[in-house]
Amino acid sequence: MNRAGESQQKTPTRRLFFALWPEHAQQSALAEAAREAVQACKGRPVPVENFHLTLAFLGSVPEKRIGDLEGIAGRVAEGFVGKTPRVALDTVEYWKKAELLCAIAGTGATQGPTEVASALAEALKAHLAGSGFAPDVKPFRAHVTLARNVPRRIPTADFSPIYWSFRAFALVESRTKSSGSEYTVLKSFRL
Repeated sequence: MNRAGESQQKTPTRRLFFALWPEHAQQSALAEAAREAVQACKGRPVPVENFHLTLAFLGSVPEKRIGDLEGIAGRVAEGFVGKTPRVALDTVEYWKKAELLCAIAGTGATQGPTEVASALAEALKAHLAGSGFAPDVKPFRAHVTLARNVPRRIPTADFSPIYWSFRAFALVESRTKSSGSEYTVLKSFRL
C-alpha cells in the first residue's frame, strides 16, 4: 500500500515491435537457402515461423497505449498505399557483438529493393517518437535473425537471392520463454 492507503498497482506492459511479417512460403525459402550456415554456426536456430524484418522496436509499452500505436501505424500505412516493400536477402553474416547469425540484403545488385522498407521504418520511428514513444533509433538494416548465441565467427556466405514482398506490416508482441521468443501478430496494416 502507498502512503494514501491505496494499493499501488504496476501498469501492465507488453513488449512490442513493428515488423514486415513474411508468408510461410517466404520463411521456408529462406530457411532452406541458409540451412547449411545455420547448421554450421553451432548457435540456437530461430524457429522458421519467427523469421521477420523488424521495422521499429519499442520494448515495453503500457497496454493502455496500444490503441495509440495502432492509430500511428494506420496513418503511416496510408502514406505508403500502393508502395510495396521488397527485400532481397542473399547473404548470411555473423554479428559478433550480438552473437547472431543473420540473413541480410547484401551489398551487391540486390540491395536496391530495400528502399521502401527503409522509408517505412524511418516513417514509423519518426511518428512514434513524435507521439512520445521511444523506438530504437538505429538505422533500418534489412536482416532476418537465423540463429542466436552463436559462439564463433563463421565465414560470410552468399546464396541465391530470396525475394520477399509485403502488402502489409504488423504490430507484434514478443514474449520471452525458456524455449526462446514467442511472437504474436496483434494487428496488420495494409499498404
